[in-house]
Amino acid sequence: MTASSTYTSVQSKFENTTLHEAPREQQSISAKRSPQALALGHAPPMAHGIQLISPHELPDRFRQVFPYELFNAIQSKCFAPIYRTNDNVVISAPTGSGKTALLELAICRVVEGHGSGTFKIVYQAPTKSLCAERMRDWQKKFSHLNLHCAELTGDTTQAEMARVKAASIIVTTPEKWDSITRKWADHHKLVHLVKLFLIDEVHILKDIRGATLEAVVSRMKAMGADVRFVALSATVPNSHDIAIWLGRDHTNKQLPAHRETFGEDFRPVKLQKHVYGYDGLMNDFAFDKVLDGKLPSLIQKHTHKKPIMVFCFTRKSVESTAAMLAEWWARQRVVDRAWPAPLQTTRVSSKDLQQLVGYGVAFHHAGLDPQDRHAVETAYLKGDISLICCTSTLAVGVNLPCHLVVLKGTVGFQDGHLVEYSDLEVMQMLGRAGRPQFDDSAVAVIMTRSDKSEKYKKMVSGQDVLESTLHLNLIEHLNSEISLGSIKDLYGAKIWISGTFLSVRMRQNPKYYRIDGINPDRDTDKRLEEVCERDIKLLQESSLVSDAERLGCTEYGEAMSRYMIQFDTMKLLLSIPAQAKTEQILHIICQAAEFKDLRMKPQERPFLREFNKSPFIKFPIKETVSTTAHKISLMIQSQLGGIDHPTDKDFAVVRRQFMTDKGIIFERIHRLIRCVIDCKAFDCDAISTRHALDLARSLIAEFWENSNLQLRQIPQVGPAAARKLVDNDINSIERLMQKDTSTIERIMSKNPPFGKKIKDLLISFPNLNVSSEIIGKAPTKPGQSPKVNVRAVLDYKNDKIPVWKGKKPSVTFMAETTDGNLVHFWRGNIMKLEKSCELKFYVELCSPDVEIMCWVACEEIVGTIRSCVLKHNLPASAFPSQSPRTEAPVQRVTATKKASDGDEDEFGGGDLKDDDMLAIVKSFEPATYDYASDEFEDIDNLELSKSATQRKRQKQEVFVPSVQMANGKWTCSHACADGQVLKNGKQCKHRCCHEGLDKPRKEKKATHAVSGTGPFSRGFETNTQVKHTTSSPSKFKVKLKDEEYSNSADAEVLDLAQDPEPVPYAKLAPRDYRKLHNLHTSIQSDKTVRLPKQKPRFSYANGTEPSLPFLHRSEDNGRTFAFTDSDDEEFPSPAEMAPVPLHRSLNPDLLKSSNTQEEDSADSAPPSFPVSSLASLEARMTELADAAMVDEPNAELDSSFANGVFDFDAFSRTPQKPNSSPRTKDTPKIKAASTPIQKDSLKRNCSATPELQHAKHRRVAKDAQISQATQAAVPDWVNEFDSDLINELKDYVDFVD
Repeated sequence: MTASSTYTSVQSKFENTTLHEAPREQQSISAKRSPQALALGHAPPMAHGIQLISPHELPDRFRQVFPYELFNAIQSKCFAPIYRTNDNVVISAPTGSGKTALLELAICRVVEGHGSGTFKIVYQAPTKSLCAERMRDWQKKFSHLNLHCAELTGDTTQAEMARVKAASIIVTTPEKWDSITRKWADHHKLVHLVKLFLIDEVHILKDIRGATLEAVVSRMKAMGADVRFVALSATVPNSHDIAIWLGRDHTNKQLPAHRETFGEDFRPVKLQKHVYGYDGLMNDFAFDKVLDGKLPSLIQKHTHKKPIMVFCFTRKSVESTAAMLAEWWARQRVVDRAWPAPLQTTRVSSKDLQQLVGYGVAFHHAGLDPQDRHAVETAYLKGDISLICCTSTLAVGVNLPCHLVVLKGTVGFQDGHLVEYSDLEVMQMLGRAGRPQFDDSAVAVIMTRSDKSEKYKKMVSGQDVLESTLHLNLIEHLNSEISLGSIKDLYGAKIWISGTFLSVRMRQNPKYYRIDGINPDRDTDKRLEEVCERDIKLLQESSLVSDAERLGCTEYGEAMSRYMIQFDTMKLLLSIPAQAKTEQILHIICQAAEFKDLRMKPQERPFLREFNKSPFIKFPIKETVSTTAHKISLMIQSQLGGIDHPTDKDFAVVRRQFMTDKGIIFERIHRLIRCVIDCKAFDCDAISTRHALDLARSLIAEFWENSNLQLRQIPQVGPAAARKLVDNDINSIERLMQKDTSTIERIMSKNPPFGKKIKDLLISFPNLNVSSEIIGKAPTKPGQSPKVNVRAVLDYKNDKIPVWKGKKPSVTFMAETTDGNLVHFWRGNIMKLEKSCELKFYVELCSPDVEIMCWVACEEIVGTIRSCVLKHNLPASAFPSQSPRTEAPVQRVTATKKASDGDEDEFGGGDLKDDDMLAIVKSFEPATYDYASDEFEDIDNLELSKSATQRKRQKQEVFVPSVQMANGKWTCSHACADGQVLKNGKQCKHRCCHEGLDKPRKEKKATHAVSGTGPFSRGFETNTQVKHTTSSPSKFKVKLKDEEYSNSADAEVLDLAQDPEPVPYAKLAPRDYRKLHNLHTSIQSDKTVRLPKQKPRFSYANGTEPSLPFLHRSEDNGRTFAFTDSDDEEFPSPAEMAPVPLHRSLNPDLLKSSNTQEEDSADSAPPSFPVSSLASLEARMTELADAAMVDEPNAELDSSFANGVFDFDAFSRTPQKPNSSPRTKDTPKIKAASTPIQKDSLKRNCSATPELQHAKHRRVAKDAQISQATQAAVPDWVNEFDSDLINELKDYVDFVD
């Protein structure tokens, strides 16, 4: 029979066996067939000099667990200490020697001693695959003993805890049990029910994950419970140190545990181990290519035409190595080939893999399609595939046997970079060779660098010493112990750390443990104490541990312990600002240390950058996508935004890696966001808490909250169906629930009964409801803000308890005020809402306009948010006049202060708010007056009403003379000189403070003037005689009328009989207003405006011709000067027709002549425009001194008689010609258009009184020039008028045609 057929013949036995170690049936057969075993009738069976024991010595109910005739040598040797005593036991034996049966013996001992149902057994393995393997096996083996098993390897949920409470055997990992025991206050009874603690693969203590195992075991010991420890290890030289660490039992911890050690000769299958070292200074990728050339010869040497497994460090190396070996095998002659040809072809979907399986070669890694992986495993067991190239994950994932194991290199990716394999990984990979039920011999080959060969020789021979790794992350475990109460002070920390494996090994090998900041030459106890002091101080500086004498975790430290957050990540989460938005929270979480190993690969970068350009990315990266945090953020948002992955061939290369990384990200981020929620809830930061809850809900549901993607939570609704619903204005599950079955089927283009199935699914969708009311006013002390008692009622509208996707969801409730304060937060299962959940709490109201908002939603489902707003009816009088300062958490106050620093000016000052100003005003004590005198106390002498301990005395300003600086200049008088900082902690920007003054300062004479900002302060300044004295600040006295003071030299006298002039608003307005007002008044005057109050005599708007005297002067000609058809007609300016005030300074001659007409025209000449006329509007717009007054015409303007409106009567009454009036320096001059000749104004001066009618002139544009020729020419129509009048007007009026 060939090797292949022999190998296939035992396939059925392997498929029925899933144990990591050999099955008991095969072990007993192997032991009986061993040449060292004696099965003589007259003597007991012996093996390796050890008498073999039969399972028949056990009670009948336990024999079914061990269905074979004899235990092997290792099992027989350990039978008595495990089954006959309750001592802790440490067993060191080779892999595959049957150590699992020893754990089963320990379980039988507990069942026999305690009875069923009164105890818990914890089995702890380093990997999930080993836990799953043990779970399946023990569920069958111990079912007849009524021992139920529960596997805990995921995040803790209420359902898992329910299974733990019902199970007798708990199969878990160190990290999971660490999470359980960190909440031991909640599960105290559960932890104390543990009577047996089984530790498989205890040699992982040397691995980085071993620190968690060490902390968990030390915690179980510190709890003082009666727990028995049974630890199994591979062959290690210092198993005695493990025994010292565990102790004999819970009462004799100072004595070592019982220890049994077995060498390689006890291995059931002889394993030949070879370590080959190769020289090479190149990097690991180039070195891997070197090993490709060495690999075929090694396989040819050690294979014996039996199954082979080659472990490579990357997926790309796995595929390239498989292709290289297939090509090498095809070139060989049939008789020289290292493995036989496959008997039948294996069907796989991968084209690259399909080409290889024809040569009996395949590759296997996590990026391979699950169906292809299963096909490869099945073909390997059948013998159709003889060689598998795989990554290290296959060593612990699937139990595939082989004859030859080759480690092509000893490095692998961890935390984003290449590191050496851990001892556990190496032992797991080597353990794939030589299974007893498949083979009687095996070969293990390790290919590594020359400088590492000695290390691996010691490892495979069992000479590698176990060391502790607890010191690498001691600070996280110290925080958890302080949280549990195991450590209450520094002495307690020293006692705790002395009970760890770290303490045992540091005493044995102190030079191995080099800790930053700790002197390695000191005594071990002193070094451990210094480590504890340093880490506790770091926890206190980060506000994770209190500063009191009795150590205790703050709420932040409790959250860090509860969710197993790394110290660096916790500091990062605490840096989230107050009132943070969702984008800020997500951005900071993506930088957590928990994601360091998910580095961005070069082939992923272009796809991530394309994702960043998608409109469905809610918060795109604004910088170049290059870091791990960018990758985490984009992968999260691509899932929450429902972005479809590309379908091109290039993305197919990284598709599997994307899916794997996405699973890891969403598994780890849940702990981080829940930690943020707890921290922000403790800060009473309602805005950040609400945003964090929305983000957590989106991460669990994997779709954004408040988006139409919530429809895709329904199992039968995919992307296409969701788009159809959205197109029909159904963008939420709530709207979908309102549609009938036929409408759903029509929209989604489905046939019945699709609509009914959707409706049946939506019946179980949680439909929450929240209502609230104020049930009274809570008692408060005088002066405090009012408090009201609130009752909130939570329930659901479903007919029965909602169960969504097979799970009863959890519910969160929060109540906040509109000013951003969180007043209540509650978590619970939806089962508590079955009969309505009533929550009562009180709310402190800071102002009358504050409202209360209540929110409720399911933690894992988006689209379930319900809210209500509660308004109080308290009157404004119920609130204290001084705005109360609610004491906010320290962190939020700090963040607010930092945010407001940028609003202050460079001198550190800031405007006082109204509330602050009112508080200062009320804090003034009323002055005590001496009624015998009229003296008033100076306001400078008033003091604020503060407590005696906080009262500050005002310092008098003392003149400090200038001092010459080193640069020759003089110091200034600013308080910020000489490098002093401002109130805001910043350096000033005064140039004089840094460079100095050119001249020394002079002392100013003391002046005592009344200062103030009230409406009468400037009146006092006007009517007060100020006396300058050099004495102490004097008090001013008010002098009544006809009263004299003897010491008037020292008093400021005010005459109250005088009526002070009111101060205009421009003098009291803010600085910006005053500056603008001064700018306006510097250009034009600002005087009181007098507006006309009578109707005008005529108006152009009514369409009638004006009845003016000069229009009908000659009745014979019958002509009027109306140019309604002229394009050049313009209306006179409204300001020209407005009245003139009396106080206007006029030409003295015109004023004299106009006075003679005042009495006659007072009744006959009403004002030209009403109060609301256009003239007053123009006056207000241009801010003229008088709305009715027009200045003398500018030099650029000329007048003409083109408008046909001229007051001849008013002109005829003028006794003197304007050109004969004496010219003053203020008299304006008019330039002729064509000559530089200066001439007087052609426009008649305005009337002296508002009653006189104004002359009307045509307004000529600035560029309309009047030439001499034009002035000399007289139109023909002028001859129709009185020649004497025309001659008299020629010097003043231009006649145009």
